[in-house]
Parts: sequence; C-alpha cells; structure tokens
Amino acid sequence: MTGTIYGGYRKLLIIMLVVAAASLIAAPVGAAVSTHGRNMNLGQVDDLKDTTGSLNWGGYVAATNLLAPAAEVTSVSASWIVQTAAPSSTATYSSQWTGIGGFFSNDDSLIQLGTESDYYQKTAHYYAWIEMLPSSESSLSTTNYQVKAGDKIVASISPGTGATSGTGSNPWVMKISDVGKWSYITTVNYASKKLSGEYIEERPEICSPFSCTLTTLANFGTADYGAFYTSQSGTNDLTVSGVNENLGSAQYENIIMYANNGRTEIALPSQLSDGTSFTMTYLSGSTGRSGVPQFGPERYGYNGNSGTVEGAPGPFDHRMH
Repeated sequence: MTGTIYGGYRKLLIIMLVVAAASLIAAPVGAAVSTHGRNMNLGQVDDLKDTTGSLNWGGYVAATNLLAPAAEVTSVSASWIVQTAAPSSTATYSSQWTGIGGFFSNDDSLIQLGTESDYYQKTAHYYAWIEMLPSSESSLSTTNYQVKAGDKIVASISPGTGATSGTGSNPWVMKISDVGKWSYITTVNYASKKLSGEYIEERPEICSPFSCTLTTLANFGTADYGAFYTSQSGTNDLTVSGVNENLGSAQYENIIMYANNGRTEIALPSQLSDGTSFTMTYLSGSTGRSGVPQFGPERYGYNGNSGTVEGAPGPFDHRMH
C-alpha cells in the first residue's frame, strides 16, 4: 500500500513539474512578475560626499537622520518625465517611482508607486503601477491609464483619514496622475516604518514561481525628475516630523546605481537644482567612473540575507514574492 501511495505521489510530482516547466517555457520574458524591491545597499562611496551606492536604486533618499532615522516620514510627492526604453537585443527594464521605506537595513516595509519603461520582445512597454512589499506590483490598466514616453507624471503618498502616528497598519492615500490625461487614486491599509522617503530610478527584479533575478537596466538616456523639468510645482517634497519641506531642505543623500559586480556605475544622479529637481543618466557600464569604488563602513546594513547577486561583494535581499 505504501509503495502504491509513493508511486502515485511521484507521478503527481512529475506531472506538476512538467506543467510548471512548460508554463515557464511558454511565458514570454516580459510576462514574469515584476518586483520593485528594497535597496540593495553597497554603502557610502568614500570619495563622494553624501553619496551611497546601490545595486538596484539610483536617485535620492531623505530621512530625519541618515545615521539614526526616526519614524517620522509621513508623505512624499514627486514628478518626472516618463523615460524612453531604447531598443535592445535582450530584455531590459527600468522603473521611476516615489515611495516611503525600504532604504535602511531594519526597514522591510516599502509603499511606492511609479511607471515602468521596459524593452522586450522587440517592443517598448510603458505602464503605471503601485506596490506594497512584500506583495509584487499591481499594474494599472493600460486601456484606462495609458502611459507613453515623454508624459509628465505626478505621484504622491499621504496619510488617509484616521491615520495615526504609529507604525502599525494605517490608511494611506496613493495618487498618480498622467498630467492632462488621467488620474488614479486609491486608499490602502499598510504598516510602514516611516523611516525614509525616496525618488528613485530602479532596475527591478523579475520573479518566477521559484526565484527572483535582478534585471538588466534599460538604456533610458537621461531621465528628468522634479518641477524644474515637469513644471509641476510642489513636487519632490516630503513631510518629515510634521513639517512639509522640499527634498533639498531635508537630510538627504544621492544614490549611484552599480552593476552586479558592485564596481561599475550604470546610472548616475545629478546634483539637485532648485532644491528639488535632478536628472538620472544611464551610463551603459562602460562610461562610469574608472577604478574600483571604495565603500565606507556599512551605515545602513545589507538589506536582508536571502540570496546573492552573482559577482556582488556580499548578501542581498532578493525579495522573493
């Protein structure tokens, strides 16, 4: 009887594996689940003031204090111009977003919303999305909320009615608009640690049912963030300790994105203009600064310990969803 049961189980297992493998083979690369994860932090870049390195993020982060952050970031707003994903012989991905959380090693929360500019199957793909870790992204309908390269986007996250000062589950109002075209707003309940606010260019992870892989960054050329470029006033700001201020007035650092080897720059933020605005520049891996960057003491800590990036100098969180 035991042998019969074991044989039946083995046959069922084989069938399940075959079906799973077939679904993976049939699915196009771009059809996998996209996940915008926490910061894969490399540490402070020693020879650059107020600059940190990351494997997946580039842009700016702000907090009450970058050495000992308090749970006081309660809103963010941002604007950007949707970047173009250049044609590529392989699948490439890029995300532009604003959010709260996910930067510091002791913060596994991240609530965010943004737009995607990807290139796969010989076509550029653009869409808007919202996400609350540990869940994967929820993309907005491309029929009702169409996004195109060159569109101006305004996005914000703010406390909802009945929100408290604690870090437990609270209502959050998430709003994203394609200026002059459409606006999407929703209220969600989410437990954020409220430690940081971000304005980010990201190469997301692509997740199958079994694992997640950090993607190749799309060649977006130059991406523009903030009112100087979008003419959308009151953006690229945040509320810290009950005070609304622009990014440049807060305690902030800029973030350089590095390749998987942790040595080659692939996306570089500019300095802030008008106190809020900046550009991100795609560096293609061959035009970044020469030499091996020296990273200072890990002030923020590695974000998690589940999984590694090939060639990277240490453990990183792959956020398997």
